[in-house]
Amino acid sequence: MYAASNQLHKVKPGDVLWIVNVYLGELLLLGRLQVETVVADSEVAQDLADADPDDWDEADYYAIANRYNIEPMREVDITPFVPELRFYGASDRLQGVDAQQLRSLRELVPESAKLVEQFWYDAKLEEEPTVQDIIEIRE
Repeated sequence: MYAASNQLHKVKPGDVLWIVNVYLGELLLLGRLQVETVVADSEVAQDLADADPDDWDEADYYAIANRYNIEPMREVDITPFVPELRFYGASDRLQGVDAQQLRSLRELVPESAKLVEQFWYDAKLEEEPTVQDIIEIRE
């Protein structure tokens, strides 16, 4: 798994990138990528990410996750927590749910990072079983 962006020069190994989306007024947490390395060379990044060249996103920088420590993507609605999220910088909070506020890379303060991580893992535990899960349980 990798993230490609012209803004990733600020990211370092060990950082966690949270992949989010705004959809119909909701802030959705889609994924967690723990950064193993950041590279600027597209060919090296493709090798490290073991990516299909046809699905490759060109960018100035690539944050690569350890392929043995990848978490599946899923949708977790974190809209109720928007007022509690804090970021470093002059604009330290979101003004409601607006995708424009998330167009650039923003760094969560430690308390907010812990909150997002806790919500990510708590939501994983609370997921209802899917039909596939039920079939596997009954087999």
